[in-house]
Amino acid sequence: MLNTVRVGLRCDAGPRRGVGHLVRSLALGEEFLARGARVEMFGSVEAVGWAAAQLTARGVPLHPGPWPPAELVETA
Repeated sequence: MLNTVRVGLRCDAGPRRGVGHLVRSLALGEEFLARGARVEMFGSVEAVGWAAAQLTARGVPLHPGPWPPAELVETA
């Protein structure tokens, strides 16, 4: 039995931060999805409805993203 590759992307987006990093991360995530991987986003998408909708439309769940790298590794 083959295991599905799991990919976690870390990104925050919002009106003050911008959405460029989210758009680039989502493009990378789409490529992983096309190759059969399971993709999950860690972070926050605040007050930018269309950006959150992009994740939902692609079936990419959004989880709170801990900041310290050690906590992110533990969460992943």
